[in-house]
Amino acid sequence: MKKNNSFYNVFTKQIVIAIFIVLLTGSLFAEKTELSMLLWSRYTVAQADDEITENGFALKRGYLTIKQTFTDKIKGRFTTDICSSDEDLDASGASLKVKYAYLEFVDLVPFGKNKLQTGLIKSYFGGSPDYKGIIVDPAFVIYERIIPSVDYGVAYLGSNGIVNYVLEIVNGEGYKNSGSNVDTEPAFIGDVKVKASRIISFGGSYLTKKEFDAVSGLVDFKFGKLDARFEFVQKTIDSENETGYSVTPALNLSKFQLTGRYDCWQDSHKRIVAGEIGRAVQQ
Repeated sequence: MKKNNSFYNVFTKQIVIAIFIVLLTGSLFAEKTELSMLLWSRYTVAQADDEITENGFALKRGYLTIKQTFTDKIKGRFTTDICSSDEDLDASGASLKVKYAYLEFVDLVPFGKNKLQTGLIKSYFGGSPDYKGIIVDPAFVIYERIIPSVDYGVAYLGSNGIVNYVLEIVNGEGYKNSGSNVDTEPAFIGDVKVKASRIISFGGSYLTKKEFDAVSGLVDFKFGKLDARFEFVQKTIDSENETGYSVTPALNLSKFQLTGRYDCWQDSHKRIVAGEIGRAVQQ
């Protein structure tokens, strides 16, 4: 069942606009304001059924972010996404989108480290949240349409230094959909990651939504400047399972990261991606 409510559509946009205004005007009173930029140029070769379907260079991501620290308990973030695009609705071969827009409340619960995020937030499933880690964008679970990269909702994040966990309720349709495109049943996500040692960490995620359920398991290795991630995903629709896996090595060099990824889903398609990520931060 779909919503048909123009008020909901307008209200969703007002949330994003309101958070942007709060962050913009709040810089006058904030304890700390951080402006950052992340650019990722990529060369991609994609193959399906022994036929090359994509072969070329592009600017896949250009993030411009404002982060505000109002107090030690209240923070905010607003991020725009500028990148190459061949979509008909995007002019001049480029796309401009709102990527994140949320407020964050720190240590609401008096045990362990925790925070509550509300607004347009990350989808905390599998390897998708690790934009500062070894993931080539889009993450494997995003590329296979298990989840969108970000969504409207609320997330509670907790940690004791070794175990990190997330409980999240989101629309389930991603940041590109609102109003009548959002069904009446939200998606629920649970995620746990454990840092077993300085070298290895592992984790698992569970997602349930109206259309399907999904689980993800991953293992991270770190050897000096070398990183590697192995991720397995299973999607269940009406008791029928679909599976896939992804392998992501990376080499960290000062302010740059050279990385690649190999994906396989149901033996129906495979994908190899390679690129570099450069970061610049101004405070």
